[in-house]
Amino acid sequence: MEMRKVNKSLELTQDESEAVSQLVIPATRYGESSFYEAFALQGIRLDRVEPGVLVVCSFKVPPRLADRSGNLANGAIANLVDIVGGAVAYVPGLSMNVSVDISISYVSTAKLHDELEITSRMLGRVGGCSGTKVILRNKTTGEIIAEDVNDHVPSFRASKHALYIATLIYQWPERVLRETDPNDEGEMERAKKFLGLSQDESEAVSRLDVPERQAGEGKSFYDTFALAGNRVVRVEPGLIVCYFKVPPRLTDRTGKLANGAIANLVDVVGISVDFVEGLPMNVSVDMSISYLSTAKLDDELEIISKRLGQRGGCTGTLVLVRNKATGVIIAEGRLSLFRPQASSKL
Repeated sequence: MEMRKVNKSLELTQDESEAVSQLVIPATRYGESSFYEAFALQGIRLDRVEPGVLVVCSFKVPPRLADRSGNLANGAIANLVDIVGGAVAYVPGLSMNVSVDISISYVSTAKLHDELEITSRMLGRVGGCSGTKVILRNKTTGEIIAEDVNDHVPSFRASKHALYIATLIYQWPERVLRETDPNDEGEMERAKKFLGLSQDESEAVSRLDVPERQAGEGKSFYDTFALAGNRVVRVEPGLIVCYFKVPPRLTDRTGKLANGAIANLVDVVGISVDFVEGLPMNVSVDMSISYLSTAKLDDELEIISKRLGQRGGCTGTLVLVRNKATGVIIAEGRLSLFRPQASSKL
């Protein structure tokens, strides 16, 4: 495995880097929704709620979140899982929940413009820790796209969109939960408006120039958005080491590197450790991540991907994301990879 070939997979060309550098990222005040949250969540709709039990949302796959194969990117799925899973675990009077462990099985793929149904159910609660299960499925066919089991603890790191969902769930009277007239400008309609982005946030995302492209034609807009600034510094058989400085475009409302952005780095660097030029890229079929600490804006990170083993067409990898200066581990991910025979995931 040569450095040059891995660079092609994990680093951007000069033109791609310049395109990302030209993005206008609005300044975010602490506690307000960030550009990344708007980028990841614009278009999500609240469909159904049962307080502390169930949250159901709809989401249409937009061009900005498609990977190089034209499917909804794994990191984008992880972000949806994190937000909707945290909303159902919300407890009134406590801060919003955030994921400390996620375990996602990628069962199928969601293509551009597919309409998805995202269902989050509470599994149980012990002390301040909650367990949830999140299922993403194709709304038309019923096919499951991904399934996740999530552990949450209270934190102030939640996005305003998850907070709106959860707060409104616990404010709704029982009759509204059971009987909602779709033509009534009542609680459900107001909740949907709250769940949407502000005009400024929507305009910031709408201004993004997402070029039309054919699946498989190099990196997608999402790839360049997520990877700009990543540097490959070491390549050995079964090992890749990268450096990455936390940019403003990938931070959440508290100025920390967003969970979805971490998941995307774990996924992309993890699959590249088994990169073979001329063959289809590996894809993750299972991803487990433990979020152990946080990375602040401008922190320099070291991302280490190691191959654990291989059997047949399946490969296991371990990915560590840590602060380069302090050595503190930010996240630890384990991936089960599969190399498809065609361009699709499975």
